[in-house]
Amino acid sequence: MLGITSFMSSNCILTELDFFIYYQKDYNPEFNYAVTSMLVSVFVQAYLVFFTHKLGSYRSLLFISMISFISILFLIPLIVVFLPELLGFIAMLLVMVFIGVMGTTISSSIYGIVSILPAKYIIAMSAGQAFSGIILNIIKYIILLTFDSTDGKSPDETKSIYFQEVYIFYSSATAFVVATAICVMVRKY
Repeated sequence: MLGITSFMSSNCILTELDFFIYYQKDYNPEFNYAVTSMLVSVFVQAYLVFFTHKLGSYRSLLFISMISFISILFLIPLIVVFLPELLGFIAMLLVMVFIGVMGTTISSSIYGIVSILPAKYIIAMSAGQAFSGIILNIIKYIILLTFDSTDGKSPDETKSIYFQEVYIFYSSATAFVVATAICVMVRKY
């Protein structure tokens, strides 16, 4: 479950790239969001290697990062839809910086915990990270099959349907992270 959650936010962004392109087509979100998150991840990883021992336990880092993910995943569709295009893009770049920091913290913490265990646990965690993308795509396909097609609809109806689809998608991802955060707090390491 920890492996699935560690890439959840990044996979949400990748799975719903068409949403970001639809609302922010002039700002090339498919490139800018990925680069922003990855550049931040490189620097945060270097910092964590040297200073994790001063930041607290893995469990507290995981819990704080997951609570942060919960709030961000829930707000992403609102930021994109309700802020003006340029302001929404800038806000999303800041969100991507935040996702880079929290995602790297979660991955580093999980690998820190799993590294002392036998190899089968590392493989299971890595498989969970891959499974995250599969789960999100299945959720997206179910949502797409559930909603009406936007063909022949007015632009306002299309935006409304699109927003509903994406909000349900991000709410589902948020539920996964909430379940994992509860497991982290209940489980004894």
